[in-house]
Amino acid sequence: AYHNYPFVSALGGYIFKYDPATGYDPGDVGLDSEGAVAGVAFLADLVADGLVGPTNYNTAKTLFLEGKQPFWITGPWELGSLNAQDSVSWSVAKLPTIAGQAPAPFVGSQGMFMSAFSPNKVLARTFLLDFVATPETMRALYDADPRNPAYREVFDQLADNPVAQTFALSAADGVPMPNIAQMGAVWGPLGNALLLVRNGESEAEAAMKTAAEGVREAVEGAIKVLEGLGASVEPVSLPTTEYALACYYIIAPSECSANLARYDGVKFGYSYQDTPDMWEAMETTRQQGFGPEVKRRIMLGAYALSAGYYDAYYLKAQQVRTLIRQGFARVFETVDALVTPTSPVVAFPLGEKTADPVQMYLIDVCTLPINIAGLPAMSVPCGFSDGLPVGMQLIGPHLSEERLLNIAYAYEQATEWHKAMPGL
Repeated sequence: AYHNYPFVSALGGYIFKYDPATGYDPGDVGLDSEGAVAGVAFLADLVADGLVGPTNYNTAKTLFLEGKQPFWITGPWELGSLNAQDSVSWSVAKLPTIAGQAPAPFVGSQGMFMSAFSPNKVLARTFLLDFVATPETMRALYDADPRNPAYREVFDQLADNPVAQTFALSAADGVPMPNIAQMGAVWGPLGNALLLVRNGESEAEAAMKTAAEGVREAVEGAIKVLEGLGASVEPVSLPTTEYALACYYIIAPSECSANLARYDGVKFGYSYQDTPDMWEAMETTRQQGFGPEVKRRIMLGAYALSAGYYDAYYLKAQQVRTLIRQGFARVFETVDALVTPTSPVVAFPLGEKTADPVQMYLIDVCTLPINIAGLPAMSVPCGFSDGLPVGMQLIGPHLSEERLLNIAYAYEQATEWHKAMPGL
């Protein structure tokens, strides 16, 4: 579904309506909009003409790398796969116009892309602009994982790299990847619709209408069940929760860095012994004993706690944490519990996102506000998307565990989702 989205966006279609000032509106599903239908119909014509195969993203990737498909719509996250193989020669071209319109791909694989659309200037601005956005850091990120750099100065420095330049040209027409929980309900219905159209089993308009209805039903279905059980449902606003992700990934790595300092190979835990030198033993113990994600968090935490940055990052994050807690407290003055998705996406294939820490962190966008606020919450199975389980998150005020268990029990008595198993 992802690699076909440029066909939809080029002709004015969209998944959720986007406004640069307010972000994405999950109440405005555009899969059955005129532009979306036209884009999918255009894709079907390409398939009929033999220019595009009736395949999904992974199959298209495999066929391209085997030299059986002439082109592949993808992004800079696949440069590792391309550089690791020597079976096909390849080059990168900017996404072409469709019916005279430029596609608007999703961008946001690098944190700098996402920060450009974030109102979180309290926590993000200094850290991103003064550290992450420096030419040295961005160049180091690019060398470690060759993705399109977002910082203009680095972009200019990579003028001799046509691959990065070309991806950046396509990204210039893009919009931020929707960082909203409702995206988890999109990929299954959209992927199924595209598959039906590509295989000639459905017309574009009918398939996309079904997809849009599936997304709306998935987003609203569980709440309607609770309404049927007698619950009074009303939307609420928690404007500070959008800062929870940034807040968490300052506080948690800081605590991680401080707590894991005790693992020096002397007192407890793994210990490297094959050296008479104490400092080498300590360094090697930590090098071999900690995995990549643990090391990443230690480095982030050590930076946030370092002299000159403690007040700017860790202390500020703790202050924002207080604001998030106060926001939840105000909401719970008028409602008994909150209902949200548990995750913005269904389970992804094993190992698919481990090379992209930013995407892994974004998976927690629905649950981290709960951790930051110190509230009780639980997840209840509420349906399937793309053949995989979807969770409904119930959140309550402090000491409301019994209430949440009663709500979850009532929901499970009215549905069968907790007994359903995905096909394996």
